[in-house]
Amino acid sequence: MRHALAPGTGDPSGFLVDDCRTQRNLDETGRRQARAIGAKLAAANLTFSGIYSSYWCRCLETAQILGLGAVTTFDGLNSFFQGYAPRGAT
Repeated sequence: MRHALAPGTGDPSGFLVDDCRTQRNLDETGRRQARAIGAKLAAANLTFSGIYSSYWCRCLETAQILGLGAVTTFDGLNSFFQGYAPRGAT
């Protein structure tokens, strides 16, 4: 999964990946959605060897709210147009 509900499409022009204030982020509905998904996965007793997220704030916040373990950021999950990782790194 990439992220829970983040209204709109794309990021505003001039956004910065290291500044959440400039990005399209989760709203409260998206946060509730992430909590519900995390609860369902936990109730199913699913375990994960790792939780990875891109550096986009909406993705990182979703991963953290899921509550399934420590989250590791990985630039190979970033946008295809910025900060991508070489094919062999993914």
